[in-house]
Amino acid sequence: MAAAHSQPFDLKSHVKYFMKCLDVLPAPYSSLDTNRLTVAYFCVSGLDMLGAVDKVEKHRVIEWIYSMQVRAHPGTRTHSSRWPRPPR
Repeated sequence: MAAAHSQPFDLKSHVKYFMKCLDVLPAPYSSLDTNRLTVAYFCVSGLDMLGAVDKVEKHRVIEWIYSMQVRAHPGTRTHSSRWPRPPR
């Protein structure tokens, strides 16, 4: 039985990939746009596992996550007609 050929782990390429995915999803993954918060979670987690989470612009990621939230504006209804109202 022949020995399995293994290539060395290219840490820099993996870090570069996760950083790129945090910025813009590559074309083959554009269908994941609706799951971009999940993709961001896995990218940040992957960078943490690689010891490179310090490369993430934390403030930028936090602001981006907050921008995804639906917020009520003063003078508007707080309940969307698409979501059920809480019981009274």
